[in-house]
Parts: sequence; C-alpha cells; structure tokens
Amino acid sequence: MRLDIEFVFEGFRIMRKRPWAVAEWGLVFLVANLIGFGSFAALAIPAFIQMSNLSGTPDPAVLAGLFGSLILPYFILFIVMILAGAMVSCAIFRTTLSDDKPGFGYLRLGGDEIRWILSHIVHALLFFAVYAAFAVVGVALGFVFRLIDENLFGLGIFLAVVLGFGVTVWLMIRLSLFSAQSFAEKRINLFGSWKLTKGNVWMLLGGYLLAGLLAVVVETVVMTVVWFFLAIFMVANMGALQTLGSAPGTPDLAAIAWMVGPMIAGYVAVFSLVAWPVMTAIMVGAPAAAYRTLNGARAGAVEKVF
Repeated sequence: MRLDIEFVFEGFRIMRKRPWAVAEWGLVFLVANLIGFGSFAALAIPAFIQMSNLSGTPDPAVLAGLFGSLILPYFILFIVMILAGAMVSCAIFRTTLSDDKPGFGYLRLGGDEIRWILSHIVHALLFFAVYAAFAVVGVALGFVFRLIDENLFGLGIFLAVVLGFGVTVWLMIRLSLFSAQSFAEKRINLFGSWKLTKGNVWMLLGGYLLAGLLAVVVETVVMTVVWFFLAIFMVANMGALQTLGSAPGTPDLAAIAWMVGPMIAGYVAVFSLVAWPVMTAIMVGAPAAAYRTLNGARAGAVEKVF
C-alpha cells in the first residue's frame, strides 16, 4: 500500500478533534516535571553546592561520594519522564489506532505502557549495537587506508561515519513503526514494520522531516513567547538582581532561588502544558497514522487536515 503525506498531520487532527485530551496530556507532563525536577532539585542541588564550595585539590573520596549522591535524583527524573512519555504516547495510539473509551485523555498505566518502555529499550540497544559495529568498521577501514598511505587514516574513518549514518537512518525509517505496531498487536514487534515500510522509505523520510520541522516551529513559537515574558521579568527585577550580584561574601542562595524560581516555574509550566503535548502529538501521531494506513486498519479514518 502506498502512503500519502497526510499521515504527517495526524497530530493536528488529534488536536482538532480531541483538544481536551491534549490538554490532559499537558497535565501529565506538568506533574512529571514537578515530581522529576522537584526531586532532582531537592536531592541534587545540595551536592552541587558542596562541589562549588570545594577549594584546592578536592579529596577523590569526597568527589566520588558527591557524584554518587547524584545517581538517585537522575534515576528518579529518568523514570518519571519515561513513564510520562509512555503514557502520553500510548494515549496517542489509542486515539489513532483503537476505539477505546476516552477516560481521562485516553491515559492508562498498564501493559501497553510497559511494552512501550521495553520495546524502546530493546530498540535503543539494537541501534547501540549498530553504532558499535560501524565504529569497529571505521577503525578497520582507517587502518586499511593507512597501509596505503598514512595520511588516509582519517578518510577511512570519515567514510565509515558517512556509511554508518546513512545505514542508521535507513534502518530507523524501516523500523519506525515498531512502537505503533507493538501497541496494536499487544506484543513487542521490532521488525514487523520492515514489511510495512517497503517501498515507502522516501515518503516516510520526508514525512518525518516535515513532522520534525513542525515540532520545531511549535517549540520556537512557545520559546519566543516565554522568553519575551522572562525578559520583562528580568528588566522589572534588574535592581534586585544587581544588588544580589554585588553583595559581598557568599551569595544568598535562598534569595537567588526566590528571584529565579518563578522564572523557572513559568518556563516549565508553559512547556509542560503547551509545547510538549503538542510536539508529542505531532511526532508520535505521524508514525501511528502511517502504520494505520500501511496496515490497512481503519483506513477510512485517514482524512485531510488542511
């Protein structure tokens, strides 16, 4: 089955038909950021402060202890954001590929989300193996070229990098429907999309590039608005910031946090509630719609958006 470029705009179709669901996905991202970055700030900032206060040659044991204390906050942040991504991505799949009852934004936390996480872990390991293989090939080519001429070692590395990049992009496109297909089939299926994407590589490549461009446009618009208001906030509080900066002795971290905190909170809130759900709808909706079309499931649901 041939694919139409209309699959790129699935995210906009979702936003038009299910705006309340997109808003609820924003709440998920907001809660995830509050938990993830909140715990990170509470657990990691003291370690960063201790590092900044170290003078002279620090004791390696002390440094190791401080770096070790950062493992837990990073782990919590990673787990929370992975869960949020899994929940929202599967919610997008439900709006596109199934007739499940909406509930709260089509959101669940169950087998679909666990499969999403596991399939992405396996997918990441697969491409790590591909990168490692091309690294070995690059070194081997470099030494082969070096036998011909010592100045050609870099050329061998360069050719391997170019070849590896091209093969990796091609593989990513051929396997790009694995997440949607695993959701639809209720089992992890990494290579099932190989058959579905046959003959549609260029359309998928162009569509994914267009979807990425649209997501960047959304991010740029949101960032422009956010930075405009942040600039107004900075100008309004310039005097207080200058006073804090020129104060003698150790900076008052509590006062700095009181000044900067609202800016960071506003930035995180806007991105969580607006940018991330919209960008996720665009980037996840595109392969979901492509899978729906190429698999022949609910083909009638594909409609013109613009």
